[in-house]
Amino acid sequence: MRFERLEKNVKDIEKAIGDLDNAALEIQVGQTNSNLSGGRTFVQCQEGLVNLAKSFAADLNNLVSVIPQGPEKISEVSNQITAHIRDLVTIAKAAAVTTSDTNLQTSILNCSKALADAMSNLLDHCGSPEIDQNTIISRSKDVSNSIGELVGSIKANFVVFKELEATIGNVQQASARLNTNLPPSNTPYNTLKDGVVNAVKAINNSASNLNTADKK
Repeated sequence: MRFERLEKNVKDIEKAIGDLDNAALEIQVGQTNSNLSGGRTFVQCQEGLVNLAKSFAADLNNLVSVIPQGPEKISEVSNQITAHIRDLVTIAKAAAVTTSDTNLQTSILNCSKALADAMSNLLDHCGSPEIDQNTIISRSKDVSNSIGELVGSIKANFVVFKELEATIGNVQQASARLNTNLPPSNTPYNTLKDGVVNAVKAINNSASNLNTADKK
């Protein structure tokens, strides 16, 4: 099957989502394993989550860009996304056991799960025999919003820079403008695909600025 790797990656992400669910349940019943920290401090976990947010923004841009190139390229990008999801699970769980703030623990785990869910849904549709432009746009916006929410979940207790906050705002604004950039529905298929790429890039051009947000 042309999408065999992609399908496997989606299943792996679903397992990761289950892992985050289990971690959230353990937090609720007061069962935490300090070994999950991997020797990290909470601040290091926060930094790791911000770096992963940057990576997911780049992943989203890459995925949308390769859609017109077909299954092989989509599957290649899905490999990187899946690796980042695994890293997200590891660092989110570490963050949860290195803070005593139960609300913060729950928020980080829930936002991480939401991001993994959004990525899984987007990848799942990329493996469809017929890719629908509106579905790609909607699910890409879900990913972008989830990236912002993940960063937002940690910024109350972390030095989040003005550049980073501005970037989140730009992502949200680009999401709101996205639908106005679509070609008419009767446009030829290849042109529609190009329209999807260009429209979603309106989000990712802003999201990619996460890579330039440095600590002052």
